[in-house]
Amino acid sequence: MSGHRYIILFLAKRVMHITTISDGPSPQIVSTLQREWNWGTLPSVFSSVKTSIGDKHVRILLPDESSYILELTIPSVVQPLQERAYIQQQLSSFIPEVLHANDWDFKEIASSGKEKKVLIFAPLKIAYDAIFKAVQDTGLPIEAVEPVAIAGKRYKNPIIGLAMKKDIEGRDEEVLNIIPQRELSSLSDDFVPEKGHTSPFVWIALLIAFILLGIGGFLWTNQKNSQTSQSTAQPTPTPEIASPTPEPPTPTKEPELNVSSLRFWNQIT
Repeated sequence: MSGHRYIILFLAKRVMHITTISDGPSPQIVSTLQREWNWGTLPSVFSSVKTSIGDKHVRILLPDESSYILELTIPSVVQPLQERAYIQQQLSSFIPEVLHANDWDFKEIASSGKEKKVLIFAPLKIAYDAIFKAVQDTGLPIEAVEPVAIAGKRYKNPIIGLAMKKDIEGRDEEVLNIIPQRELSSLSDDFVPEKGHTSPFVWIALLIAFILLGIGGFLWTNQKNSQTSQSTAQPTPTPEIASPTPEPPTPTKEPELNVSSLRFWNQIT
């Protein structure tokens, strides 16, 4: 609306450009301040900005080297409410960092009968975490975060281009915007649990598995004990050995008398 002004914080390397842009058909730069900064001093710089502007909202412009920007194609059969969950599952193949639900955003840029093309933006983890901490510490209200590459498509000067951004709120697939507040969880949290946090469904599944294992072990032990007790109560019979059939005694052969010797002995006597 007429008379409205946008405050853009361009987090360029080592120097932050704090720029006020006038609203209207031809936005103009009203004023610019510069502050030295780094990720560690960001809370103190945000605190100083908040002291100067009060409760006014600001927009943060990130350099492309602090951003992930990519395009993906998703099948048109994926339902709109499932698109964010589907995309987040694909991001691990392209972005070497773990992203929370609100660390990234997407916007549909083309569609055909079989597929949709989406533009995805995510700050580097170090950038998002530092901005998130600074916002938590200072309460500086942020209404948009965008990289130079996207803001520069609206206007040759990306600072003015970010001031011209209109897709702040709306349907998920129509808005490319990041608000650094993780407590504002989206529907994708129901489909893709954050790494490092175990889903309640996983705990339930593990509990059921342990119960089933316990029941199975109990039944197996009872069956084994039952078989052991039956073996003890019914000893295996000792096989009988058949007695050998007695054989008749072998008759002893009497020695034969040598008659000739007797005759010789009688003649002598």
